[in-house]
Amino acid sequence: MDLISNKDLATKLGCSVYKIAQLVKTGMPCVPLGARTRRYRYDDCVAWLAKFTPSKYMATWPCMK
Repeated sequence: MDLISNKDLATKLGCSVYKIAQLVKTGMPCVPLGARTRRYRYDDCVAWLAKFTPSKYMATWPCMK
């Protein structure tokens, strides 16, 4: 599996980089590379989103639909 950047993941999911950061805080899988850099496996993130139960606020985000 290829690792992609947060910008690429945001583009594929149809949301912002900021939303990706918030999802990571709630447990979305990522691969840390150094202190601040993260990469993502798209398939793992999509599988996690399918199981994730968003809050009312998060449920309105495009990547949650």
